[in-house]
Order: sequence, then structure tokens, then C-alpha cells
Amino acid sequence: MSRAAFHLPARNRRRWLVGLGIGVAVIGGALLVIRLHHSITIPATDQRPTSAAGRPVPVKVVDAVSGRPLANATVAVGNATLTTDSNGQVALKRPTATTMQDATVNAAGHVRRTITITASEQLVPASTVALTPAGTIYFLSNASGTIDVVASNLDGTGRSVIVAGTGNEGPSTRLLTSPDLRYLALVTRRGAGTGSDSLYLIDTANENKLLQVDGTTANYFLTGWMGDRLVYTLSRTDVQYWQRGATAIKVVDAQSGTVVPIDQSATTPNANQFDYGVSRFDGPYLLKDELVYGTTWSATYQPYLAGQSITVTAVKPDGTSRKVLEQFPIATTNRYPFISYKLSGGGAILLKLQTSAIDTVYASYRNGVLNAAAKADFDAAKTSYTLSPSTNSTAWLEDRDGSSAVMIGDGDGLNGKTIGTLKDYSLVSWYGDNDLMLSKANSELYLLSINGLGTPWKVTAYYSPGK
Repeated sequence: MSRAAFHLPARNRRRWLVGLGIGVAVIGGALLVIRLHHSITIPATDQRPTSAAGRPVPVKVVDAVSGRPLANATVAVGNATLTTDSNGQVALKRPTATTMQDATVNAAGHVRRTITITASEQLVPASTVALTPAGTIYFLSNASGTIDVVASNLDGTGRSVIVAGTGNEGPSTRLLTSPDLRYLALVTRRGAGTGSDSLYLIDTANENKLLQVDGTTANYFLTGWMGDRLVYTLSRTDVQYWQRGATAIKVVDAQSGTVVPIDQSATTPNANQFDYGVSRFDGPYLLKDELVYGTTWSATYQPYLAGQSITVTAVKPDGTSRKVLEQFPIATTNRYPFISYKLSGGGAILLKLQTSAIDTVYASYRNGVLNAAAKADFDAAKTSYTLSPSTNSTAWLEDRDGSSAVMIGDGDGLNGKTIGTLKDYSLVSWYGDNDLMLSKANSELYLLSINGLGTPWKVTAYYSPGK
């Protein structure tokens, strides 16, 4: 699946943003307020009119994204450090009616918070301390007037521009992050008067180093990441569409910066702008450890398709182990043959091949073998899914009465279960192995925990040049 335009963070870290509420609580006729930036409330365990001093006050600590309790979180008050139980709860000793006490709340993998306990005189509802996951998020922003690559902490603090725009960026600017959150692929136009985008990599673990990896005069399309390898296609603007090499599939190894050509378009002999046959690519589609793509043909006149075929090819992302899976002859009455892809369970893809105006072939590719398939299988299959960084899980959306069911399956796209039903959201990618990145209105990023309470958590607004 081709992923959206913005992205994410550094290896083995989580990332995002949170808003916290305000509240108060009464203990024995005295109001207690706990403040985290703004005030939040702590509830009373006992509201009988007795001496309030020293009475325990419960605090519940939760993860801000999933909403789930955080066990073994620590709450330090004065010289004492308390640890939350399996329900994320701990009982603080209430201060005297005239004192204020600071308490520091901390949990592994989360941003530390300091709260203040203040004595007061009113009854309030119970409250919870929500800790934001630690980490960084990367996205595009035009808040400065140029299209910048921006980083921020997941709670919105520490916002900084890591690659400043030059003012030459255009609507084709795109950003896509590798699954391990280390590399960012950036398609943009930085030089004045260049008239064309280039492909860059940003290494977030190496002082956000910016490296141009492909400067071909072309339009670039980011297909997706396979580990540290980025798969992309391009359509050259300095070569005529009917000439050899007008379109190409490439892979760049982010660790070395090496670009590996996978395939390029071919033409019939003596082709010219009025009289040609030219190949084009459908795909590629990314599986766990290989990419699969189709090669089809179009022509000015049907006879140029004589002897041509729709070819289905599989290849490793490093360019090795290339194999032609099947060739389907094209009828000379069909000027525009095509291939469509869908998913099947068990890590397979289903293909629909239009070889003539009336002939359609269905096939299934699994474990290196292409077999015949039924139309019903293709029609019932999912359009796309997103593979988690560990490749142990998949995520996809299914239409349900005008809304989208968020589905989580195993690494082969099987055994799917619904974790929530949403409306007006699109699936962008995984964020680590426990959270999904969602987009709303193509301008807001949300995080959804696959083990949480089913509520998307807004991270930030972002800029999408192509919307």
C-alpha cells in the first residue's frame, strides 16, 4: 500500500500528544486540586467529616493513548516514592489543609509529569493522571510559509524544524517514514529553477542528515518501505512516454544510499510519438520479503500488441531472485490491457488480468507460485492491508454501513478481529507494533492503540501539499 505524506520518528521509540483535564476533590470537607500544567482532580476515598490530615488520596495513572492503566508507575511525594498497582492506582498521603505538595509521576516509556496537591474546601469528581508516551513524530508543516519537515514530542512540546523548506517546494512534496522510524523519505523540489523533484533520505539517528539519493528529472511515487529499503516508481519528464525507460521501478537501500534499478519500460522497434507500442507497470505490490508487479502494454494501433503478453514478475527488494511467474498473451483487439491486485489470506495476493476486451483471467500468488483463482475470490478479497514493523500483524479497514471497521489480523492477513469502528478516518500506517496512525480530512494525524479503548487520540494537524 502506498502510504501517506508525512511521517514519523526514531528507532525503538514511541511518540505523540495529549490534552489533560481540570478537576478537584474533597477530603473531609477540604478541597484537593492536582494540577498538571492546568489543574486536574484527585478523588476522596472517604468523605466523612473526620480529620483530613494524613488521609490517603487515590490517584490512577493511565496511558494517554490507549486509556489503559499503567502498573508499576511511580509517584514521588516528598521523601516517599509509591508504585501503582495492576489497576494503575496508588494512594497518596493527603497534605495538611494549609500546605501544597508536588508529586512526580513517572512510568517506563512515558513522559514524566509533575502534579501539585493543594488543600481546598469543595467536593469534586474523581480524576486520572494521563501520561503521554515518550517519543517524536515527523510531519510536513507550512506554518513558517515554506513546506518544512517538522519534529515534535508526542505531547506537542519541543517542536522543531529539522529540514527547512527553501520556498521551491510544490504540491508533489511527500514524506514517508521507514517501519523502524529511523529513515524519512522526502520527495520535494529544493533548488530554484530545477523544474523537477528529487528523492531525499533523512537519517533521524544521524543528526537528521539529508541525502539526495535520486535526482532523475521525473515525477516520483513512493510505494512503501520494506525494512530499510524504500520501493518507489518514477515517470521521467525528460524522456518521451513512448521511449524506453520513460517509467521505472527502483529500490533505495537507506543504510548505504545505493539505488537498485528493478525494471524500466520497453518499447516496440522504431517507435515514435505517432506509431508505438510501450510497456507500463501495474504495481508493485509489497509482500513480506518480495515485491510483485505486472507489466502490460499499450499501443497506437492494435497490431503492435502482436506477440506481447501481460507479465507477472516477483523479485526480492535487493533486486535478486527475479522470476517471471506467468505470461498471458494479449489479444491484438485490446489496446489497453491491465492488472488489478487484491489481498488474500495467508500472505497471498489475487490478480485480475484483462487480456482482451472480453477475456479476464484471475490468479492467486502465494509462496512463489501463481495459480488459477475464481472471480468470487477476487471480488471478496480485501483491497489492501498494512504490515506491522515486526511483520507479525496486519491492519486494514472494512466498510460497515458507511463507517470503517478497523481490523487487525496476523502477519498473513488472517484471523482478523475488529478493534473499533470509525467514520471519516483513513489508515496511514503502523506506529510501532501496538498503534496505528490514522488521518482525518487529510490534515490531522491520530493515533489508535490496537490494545486500547477504541478511541483515536489526536496528535497534531499537518500539511498535505496534494490535498
